[in-house]
Amino acid sequence: MWELYMERPPLWLFLLPGFIIQPLLYIGAEFTESWANEMGGKIIPDEYAVITKTVEYQEDKTTGEEKEIRTEV
Repeated sequence: MWELYMERPPLWLFLLPGFIIQPLLYIGAEFTESWANEMGGKIIPDEYAVITKTVEYQEDKTTGEEKEIRTEV
């Protein structure tokens, strides 16, 4: 019976490391940015960094056209 239950590990066992590591990386990045700003330095992107632009569209229900509602750079 035990062999049937333990055929494969549970899904949460694979997801758990991600849920632990992601917040730590985010907090570390926020701390680094705050510390650099406090010390008078700036975080400058590398020369090969890519600028991304996020655009949100909303469809007009009467005409069916998409209109841009928000842009972030």
